[in-house]
Amino acid sequence: MWRVANGSAGTARWWKVPGVEMAGKTGTSQVMSFSADQIYKDCYERPMKNRHHGVYVAFAPYENPEITVSVMIEHGCHGNMAGTPVARDIVLAYMQKYHPDIIKKGLEDQKLKWRALAKKRQEQEEREAENEANSSSDDLPTVDEEASDE
Repeated sequence: MWRVANGSAGTARWWKVPGVEMAGKTGTSQVMSFSADQIYKDCYERPMKNRHHGVYVAFAPYENPEITVSVMIEHGCHGNMAGTPVARDIVLAYMQKYHPDIIKKGLEDQKLKWRALAKKRQEQEEREAENEANSSSDDLPTVDEEASDE
């Protein structure tokens, strides 16, 4: 359940609460049977009454749980897109009320990570631009090459 919310391939990894590790499980509940040719059709293309329910169950903080949340969004199609953001908002509201210091520190840490990432990307872009400039100047003929052509 920890990897669902925190792992690099977790289905709920995008819906984090700053400074709080959650654990959870996403799910989808079919509202009706579908034929083999219809089962994988895009859920959002179906009429509302035929869309799957989106489910997410979570607890937080992971190490010492204080809150458990279960969300089912009728006809929400997917747990990770429908239920998870609602659960994240509930956990966030709880943590802001009872542990605002954890949220504040989490936001500060997040800001530092984003700044470091932005700096790393900027440095990478500068290196790429420098490499591009060096490679394009290699394509230009030198003075000696121009003289030998005459």
